[in-house]
Amino acid sequence: MVIIGCDFHPGFQQIAMVDTEDGAVRELRLSHRQEAERFYASLQGQQVLVGVEACGYTQWFEQMLEEMGHGYRIGDAAAIRASYVRRQKTDRRDAGHILRLLVEGRFPALWVPSAAERDARQLIVHRHKRVETDAVLCLDNSQRRHTQDDRALVRIYLTATVSANRRGRWPDLHSSRRRSLCFS
Repeated sequence: MVIIGCDFHPGFQQIAMVDTEDGAVRELRLSHRQEAERFYASLQGQQVLVGVEACGYTQWFEQMLEEMGHGYRIGDAAAIRASYVRRQKTDRRDAGHILRLLVEGRFPALWVPSAAERDARQLIVHRHKRVETDAVLCLDNSQRRHTQDDRALVRIYLTATVSANRRGRWPDLHSSRRRSLCFS
């Protein structure tokens, strides 16, 4: 098994790696994305675990590792830094420290949603916004006699419906007023 500690930056990666079968330790600096893709592709067929600090630019990196069949863990950057005794911080030392935490089993891993879970969340948010917009437009177009209070009632109803539907119940908010509103 190959275990890799990676100090990830948008422009480069500093890597410390160990092969658990022969104990060989290597340090590399991958200068750009194409070099990283070639390096990780050369490890295909082996069992690989990559540890990375959490940052905002790793989505392409995570996707590449998943496609190649490599395992990865995203770590809490503050917890990784807190477990580091030495004050002077360099990229080589950070990569080595991440590797050490992985090998010792002390790596502070964070839960990261999969690509399918991220897509499902986006669809839910989009659907909720569309339903709310459609309900308000319906009121504006065909029910102009309703006041701002009725529009607020629609928003309250939609919010209550979403939260009540999660619990398996439908709310009974002003049922006579609700029937008079347009929700098509």
